[in-house]
Amino acid sequence: MKVLWSFWTKPLRIGCGMGWYTKKHLLLAWILSNRTAQQHYQTTELITDDFGAELLINKIGLTFTTCLTTLNEISHLNPDWWAQGKLWAYRVQTEPFFHLDYDVFLWNPLPKRILSRDVFYQNPEFLCDRVVSWYIPSQFEMYIDGESYGWLPTEWIWYRKVGTCKQYAANCGLIGGHNVEFIRHYAELALRILHDPQNAGSCERMPNKDRHMALVEQHFLAACIEYHRTKIDSVFFPLSSCYLFESPIAALEQAGSTGFTHLQGVAKRLPEVAYRLEQRIKIDYPDLFEIILIYTIPSFI
Repeated sequence: MKVLWSFWTKPLRIGCGMGWYTKKHLLLAWILSNRTAQQHYQTTELITDDFGAELLINKIGLTFTTCLTTLNEISHLNPDWWAQGKLWAYRVQTEPFFHLDYDVFLWNPLPKRILSRDVFYQNPEFLCDRVVSWYIPSQFEMYIDGESYGWLPTEWIWYRKVGTCKQYAANCGLIGGHNVEFIRHYAELALRILHDPQNAGSCERMPNKDRHMALVEQHFLAACIEYHRTKIDSVFFPLSSCYLFESPIAALEQAGSTGFTHLQGVAKRLPEVAYRLEQRIKIDYPDLFEIILIYTIPSFI
């Protein structure tokens, strides 16, 4: 199965989605994600823009079987909706794949139990529709419906009627599967949520776009999975789905035994994590480490 990464540099170029201890640690993470996955999978693909290709391939020296600068096509989009590059990368796939965030490191191959499924993802994150949560669908709906009587997909509307206590979001640090048509369908609809003429104005004015982006990317993926997994009249029924870990806690506790590390949230900014990342690259990939030491971070990062 093909390993896919995406890198839309526009959010970084305006200061969105940095989140790392330093900018150089972002590049160290790219090295580790790329090299660990290549130990287990021969076919790798990068979907990026011209800036990303220049940085990762020409300057740093990372290698991919294929590099496509398809994300040049979204240079006009609002980078506050930072995961649009990932959704765009999903929607152009034509063969089974899995996508890794570049803060994900594969020490072992992914287990066979998930690779055979129509769709799989890292772990469920259970919905808490309150201000403290990253997933606040009621707030998103308030902006869409209140301002423009906007459009939402059938899957979203159906899922919201299931009841908050039964809803979850699908962490997309890892996402992939064999039913590429389903994944493209999900990605197309997620992008339409942001850009449908009935929604576009409200989405541009909406605060907390970084939080709502996770809602559109991950909560909506869960909505699509559950809808098409259970609706017998769906063109994707019966949809088989699976996750690598059963919860965020399991993802932390079982990372070592599974051989899957995802540096989420504040972990990327911790000095001790930054130090361990440096040491790993210095020992395992000394040539690339030297490049990072002498490399001047371009202004677009």
